[in-house]
Amino acid sequence: MQIKEEYICPKCKHKNRIKIYSSIEGDKIKKIVDKSIFTHECKNCQEKVKVEYPLTIKGDNYTIFFTPSKNENIDDAPSSINRVCDTYADLKEKVLILEDHLNDILIEEIKNQIKINLVNLDIKNIDDLERIRYNGSDESNLNFSLIGVGKLVGISISIYKNMKRKMKLKKINKSVLIDEYTYKNYIRRGHYEITSQKRISFFKW
Repeated sequence: MQIKEEYICPKCKHKNRIKIYSSIEGDKIKKIVDKSIFTHECKNCQEKVKVEYPLTIKGDNYTIFFTPSKNENIDDAPSSINRVCDTYADLKEKVLILEDHLNDILIEEIKNQIKINLVNLDIKNIDDLERIRYNGSDESNLNFSLIGVGKLVGISISIYKNMKRKMKLKKINKSVLIDEYTYKNYIRRGHYEITSQKRISFFKW
């Protein structure tokens, strides 16, 4: 569903009237990853402006509520997975995770394990690490971006599968925000450590 809204161009102050989505699904979900859904061009000066707004993303078995204002009322959707995001970076990552049919709680634990192992690896600019983000998968690895460092980390898909078998997660019956600060609240029991550095592969961007 589309609705019309107005925004003022920060460059030329022209008032633009644009069409925005209240919810998206199917092929339109790709517009999240390439940022085009929040990018608009001023009709007066052609300046490209990022305009974020509340949006509901409906996947095959999940629903994500994007609430950039952080004060939106959330109505739980009848999906098997309901998540809340309040920044675009979190939203993009969440879409990549759920579109790949992965569990975002386990992905956060893998990111934590990567961070633990990084201190034992010879990376010259490791102090520049800002954050670890899921960045898609290939036939054998789940790939993670080391933001600020300029490297990709590949973790074998078998590690994810083993973690999924050994860790028991709590059942979530409401819309929640899952990130590096909250994910441990939803682990019922079990622990899995990535102890071998050989299980982590590095790739340059």
